[in-house]
This record gives sequence, C-alpha cells and structure tokens, in this order.
Amino acid sequence: MSSSSSLSRFFKRLSHRGGAASRRDGAALSQSSAPPLLSSGLKGPIKPTEPPEDSLSSNISAQSIAASNPPNPSNTTDIPMALVATTPEQILRVVAQYYSRDGKYRRHVHSELQERELFRSRYSSTSGPETPYAASTFPPSPLDDPTAGMANPYLPPSPGFVARHTELSQRYQRREAAEEKNLDRHRWRDMLPYDRHAVKVNTSVLNIGGGGDGAPEYLSASWIKENVGDVWWIAAQAPKPNVLRPFYALFTALTPAHERPHTIVQLTAEIENGRRKADRYLPSRIGAEGSFRIPLPVPSVHGRPIYDEQQGGELTQVYILVMLLSQRTIDAAQVVESELDVCVLSEYVDPRTGERRNFLLSDGVHANGIGGIAGGGGNRRRVRHLYYAGWPDHGVPDDGGESIAELAKIVEGYAVERHEGSRARPPVLVHCSAGVGRTGTFIAVSAALRQCGVFANPNGRVSSRVLLPSREEEKASPLGELPSEFDNDVVIRAIDGQREYRCAMVQSSSQIDFVYDVVGKGIQAGMR
Repeated sequence: MSSSSSLSRFFKRLSHRGGAASRRDGAALSQSSAPPLLSSGLKGPIKPTEPPEDSLSSNISAQSIAASNPPNPSNTTDIPMALVATTPEQILRVVAQYYSRDGKYRRHVHSELQERELFRSRYSSTSGPETPYAASTFPPSPLDDPTAGMANPYLPPSPGFVARHTELSQRYQRREAAEEKNLDRHRWRDMLPYDRHAVKVNTSVLNIGGGGDGAPEYLSASWIKENVGDVWWIAAQAPKPNVLRPFYALFTALTPAHERPHTIVQLTAEIENGRRKADRYLPSRIGAEGSFRIPLPVPSVHGRPIYDEQQGGELTQVYILVMLLSQRTIDAAQVVESELDVCVLSEYVDPRTGERRNFLLSDGVHANGIGGIAGGGGNRRRVRHLYYAGWPDHGVPDDGGESIAELAKIVEGYAVERHEGSRARPPVLVHCSAGVGRTGTFIAVSAALRQCGVFANPNGRVSSRVLLPSREEEKASPLGELPSEFDNDVVIRAIDGQREYRCAMVQSSSQIDFVYDVVGKGIQAGMR
C-alpha cells in the first residue's frame, strides 16, 4: 500500500470527522452529575498552553478484570467541567482488547499512530515551508473537499489548500534544527526536533545574571507537554561534549526559574553493542576533587575586563561548576541515583595584589549588569540524576516493566516535592541516545499512570476516575481528534500527544506494547 493512498484516506477521514462530535461529546457532563476527579492536585479546568511485528506477552485478561476489586471512590473530588473521564475498569478492558487473540484492536492502534505520524513527517521540512504546485502533488486538505482538484492534476491548488499546507509546514518544520551551525549539536541527525518546540537556552553571563538578552544556544531537545493537564518534560538526545554548556545551563539559566528542571533520567548506557550511544557528563568522583568546570563567555567593556568595586577586582572567569555530592543504588528501580550541585561562579582578580576571589552568581544584578552574589542565589541547583542501564535500544526491559513503573513513581515523587515550593511543577529531563524511543516510552508510561491515578494516593490505590483530554486539548492538533473507538484509551492518546511535540516518540511496536502492558499491570496492582 502506497503512502500517498494511505494519506489520502486519512485526509478523507479527517474531512468526514471534522464536523461530527465523537461519542464522548454526546454525553455532556453537567455540574451536578460530574464524576469525581482523581486526587492529582489539579484544582481547576485545564487550559492548553504552549512554551514547549513483535511477540506479545501480558498477564492482562478479561478474567483478571472481573476479579479485580473496585477502588474506593471516597478519596476523590469533583471533576472540572473541561475534562472527560473514564474508569480504571474501562482502561483494563481496553488493555485486554489490545491483547485479544484476533489482534484487531492492536492493529488499529498501530495503524492509526503510523498514519498520523506519516502525515506529520510529510510536512516535516528541513528547508522551510514549500509552496504546492498542483493539488495532486499533496494529500487533499481537510479544509477542502478531499476530491477537489484531483481529477485534473494541472489545476493550481485552492487558496485554502495553500494556506493549510503552509500552516502545517510551519508547525512541523525542522529548519532551524538542520542549520549548519546546529547540525553538530545532534548525536543523531535523522531525529531532529521540531523548531516549534526546540529547547534553547541563553548562556551569556548577562542573561544568567538576569540583566541581558543575548542569543540563545541550541540544544538537541524538545519541550513535551502531556496531553492532559500542565505537565511538561524535556526529551533530549544524549548530550555530546560540545553541548555541555547549554545542557547544564538548563538548570541555572532558563527563565523564568520555575522552568528549570531538577531531575535527569538517563535511559541509555554509554556503549551498547559495541557502539557509542552516549558520552559521560557526570563527575567521576564525589567531592571537589572530582568536580569540573564549564567555561562561559566573559563579558568585557571595549575589550577591557570589567572592574567591580564591590567584588574588589576585575572579572576574569565565569563558569558552571558541577560537583557530585553523593551516589546510591535504588534496587527496586534498578537505577543509580546521583546528586549533583550545579552552580555558576564568577572569579575576580584584584589587579594590585593578584588575589583571586570566587563568587556565586545570583539572579540579582549590579549596575554593571553582572549578577550579584547574594548567598545561595538563583543559579545554584541540586540536581538528581537517575541512571537506568537495563533498557536495550529499540527494545524494552526484560523484567516486565516493574522497574520502569517504580522509576516513574520515583520521578513523580521528586517532581511533586519540587512543585510544593514553587509556582509551577518543574519539567523533568529524559534522554536515551536519540531521545525518542526509550525516552518517549518512559514519558508515555508516566503520563498514563498519572492519569489513571496510580501515583495519586499514598496507599497505591487507583482513583475511581481516569482523566482524558478535553476537546480543547485534542483540537490543539491539526490532525483533529482520534477516532471514537479510542475514547477510553489513555495509552494511544499519551503516545500521539507526545508526537505533536517531537517526532517518532515511542519508536517501535514492542515499545507501544510495553506501555499498554505496564499501564494495565499498574492499574491492576492499584485495584487489589
């Protein structure tokens, strides 16, 4: 089957689906009959925002669903009007259907995800928006009659089709990612971020100090927003040595400060099957002796060093200092956890005595534009690094997902802990080698388990209601809503939602199977 015919059918389906409401829309939620909301900390209606063939194995079955005890609904609150909800039992039925012997539903899931990703890749240009010359050159637009212009390929496309094509090209283009100055920043050049959600950070001293507006540095990473709520991630390729400066600046220089991550999840070994998949970017020893410095550009005035009377000298160096504070092994999650101290230091030299003084650069700004030295300033972070080495590339862990579910629970706990002391939940940075397969799978598992309430209650019991995207959130995609047969499927929605922000997230069929398996087991465990 050709990709063009597949895309044509996909567009036709979009056209026929566009004006019709899904089954979920027919059952409108009234305030008096609104089902309860899982205790996930969501306090109001969610509004969409912008920054940034394998063998099957599963113990999920219809019999196990029937044997599951229903959860206690007393620990829930009212659901916001903007949300649609389902139940854990319905999710388990979806998982059982996914693993049914006929395999029909599984084929539908994989086909739908493949068609939608094929559509995105068609518009994922690295050279900027293109102008179509004939309607038959591209799939018909869901804004037009899907058959208009197809009979005569020499007719020019309609204005609506051209506008639609330009809009989609701009949404999924990767032009900046493919610029010559940025190509060497990618470990894998076939997995480039969409420009719209690329991660860039300003590493100039003036910006880090809070008083400048220099050009940001590009990082081979993408902002990822979960399809429900306001939870953000950063999905990245394994950082190369030449991008350590913007990589570590993420923790000290992103503005506003609540966008700075506090947790790194590494899902790849440095060497796999004899090939280098990552470079080491952590100190090799605990303490000051093992720390390393990452130089930052030093500002000057007319080529002369900046003299600061308060610091008592000339500014000669500015650098990010990375120090390893501690390490431990968490057996349940099969990870090594490292705690890092990441800070920005400035060095001043007294021109008369030669005395050197180091100061912590803070978010305060002096008259000369350089950050102040207020104790414990905003450019110091304690960062947790979680290293999981048991996940093969393009594959899945061999323990059935127990360790990944535990790792997701740990990461969720750290994120909630940080959220309590700030205005917004900080993002979590996740990377494997290319930042799409294992990274996307982990994010999908975490998102689906959170929406099912697996993380919500200390006793581990799931909520009686599972969150699904609001119509407003699903409309954020130009592909429109998923077909109604996936109404109660949190997994396909979590995967497809990620792919709006970064290509190829959850890369292989076995990884899609893995997400369904882990989510089903997580719900079952929470219902016992």
